[in-house]
Amino acid sequence: MGTGTLIAGFWNSTASEIIERYRLGDREAAHTLALMNTAAMDGLIACADAKFTYWLLRPSQADPAISLAIGLPNFPAYPSNHSCFSGTAAYVLGAVFPQEEQRLTGMAYDAGISRVFGGIHYRFDADVGLQIARSVTRLALEYDERDRMLDLLR
Repeated sequence: MGTGTLIAGFWNSTASEIIERYRLGDREAAHTLALMNTAAMDGLIACADAKFTYWLLRPSQADPAISLAIGLPNFPAYPSNHSCFSGTAAYVLGAVFPQEEQRLTGMAYDAGISRVFGGIHYRFDADVGLQIARSVTRLALEYDERDRMLDLLR
């Protein structure tokens, strides 16, 4: 990926493409990107908090016969960072662009399951990562609506 930051870059590129497709104005586009990135970072923080509470080893550490399709991260498995971040980004974008929600939800699932197929996560790592993402998204959207941030930008 030419986006520089892999997961964050991917979701910013995806958000930018959708923003352009639906011809959002500058303020609405900035709001969408700020909401998505802030919520996704909160999802990642929640994920790290759980990782360093539970310290679950990775599948290949439990069973050396497991060969990895991707490099082994040097931090605990549970829950999946990729699921937390990608899920939150996708769910926020799905709330802003309801007509894209099903596709984006599928992309979040694919992001998490790709790490299971890559051998670095258990299935429940990805599932719980997406649960965290849903909770963080719900909270971010509640704060955003309560504070009427989009109205302030108009």
